Amino acid sequence: MCGRFSLVATDRALSSRFHRMDWPKERKPRYNIAPTQPVLCLRWEEGRVQPAWLRWGLVPRFAADTSGAARMINARGETLLEKPSFRNLVGTSRCLILADGFYEWHAPNGDFSGKSPKTPFHFRLAGGEPFAFAGLFDRWIHPATGEALETVTLVNHAAPPWMAWCHHRAPIVLDEERSDRWLDPGENVRGKLADFLAPWPPEGFEYFPVSTVVNAVRNDGPACLEPAKPGDPSPDTGPKQGFLF
Repeated sequence: MCGRFSLVATDRALSSRFHRMDWPKERKPRYNIAPTQPVLCLRWEEGRVQPAWLRWGLVPRFAADTSGAARMINARGETLLEKPSFRNLVGTSRCLILADGFYEWHAPNGDFSGKSPKTPFHFRLAGGEPFAFAGLFDRWIHPATGEALETVTLVNHAAPPWMAWCHHRAPIVLDEERSDRWLDPGENVRGKLADFLAPWPPEGFEYFPVSTVVNAVRNDGPACLEPAKPGDPSPDTGPKQGFLF
């Protein structure tokens, strides 16, 4: 599962990883990106890959309203082709969600219910370079005003053994080759979905406990990434995150 992530990478770092230069001028470092906020994505549009701001939390085009968005921040990769909200998007509306780290909250006793005290951990590639999550997007039209809302969900899968100590679900992180294929409108992703559900190898990521400052959505500064200090208090409850579909 993924309910918070970061993107503090410079434009140069993004350009090095994604081979492009036209990043939004209004972009700023984000240390604590949360559901229902705009996230920077790449998608195929008008014959080429382009950056786009999409709101995190999917609102399917057939939804009556936007009230369920916060519960649709993640989509289970194993059931993408079964769920009405996602199955058509796999063939037509894939995107990359850009990040350079994500947070998971660990309960020492292995309780994933949210009732036990938890410690936040930040996961990132060694060196802190940016990467891409697999995403799906949709476009919802307000029935009264005709206003369009574009939203996105982050695809996840069962946590690999190297990460399962922290949480039983993990976001799908795509390497460069799979990123290109995920974006390619000619790629038969529906027929090769297992190729994209493979976990990242254990030697790729590093992780460390961070300050509980990150627990509050209103906090979005460098303090969110400060390593936890001995004796730091643990939160009474973990962050509220979306359900998995």
